[in-house]
Amino acid sequence: MSQSPWIDGATKFFSDAHPLFSRLKMRPIEIGAGEVLVRATLGDVFKHHAMSSHVHNGTLTIIADTITGFAVITKLEKMQPIATISLRTEYIAKAHVGDVVECRAACYAVRGSVAFARSEIHLKETGEILANSTGAFMIGTKGPDFQTWSDGTKP
Repeated sequence: MSQSPWIDGATKFFSDAHPLFSRLKMRPIEIGAGEVLVRATLGDVFKHHAMSSHVHNGTLTIIADTITGFAVITKLEKMQPIATISLRTEYIAKAHVGDVVECRAACYAVRGSVAFARSEIHLKETGEILANSTGAFMIGTKGPDFQTWSDGTKP
């Protein structure tokens, strides 16, 4: 995957201006047509419960949904609203507070107004797989104007 013009827009989209992404410290690493790699750090706020060092599995689903959706947008080569129709996530190992994870996602098919994508979340340090997901996304839904994000302004 080579760097692309998407990297600047993605960096702004995943910036500290977005409350969730700032907590995850999400940063795009590589972006290509239909392929995305993003790194995130799992902070204390995502604990499963106060006495645990485990991160709630829903955190991995949020990352997977966001990054697979972004892979769809790069496949379409156009910033436009999409919506998740379905997302199936399989949790393979526990994530812990402080883990740095990478999510690699790819959009592998577009059929009419539906796109299909998959992702894998693994520990950056060891490569251990934490979760994988597959999803379907509706294209052209009502939603925010993503072009404003790439222009550096918020919708």
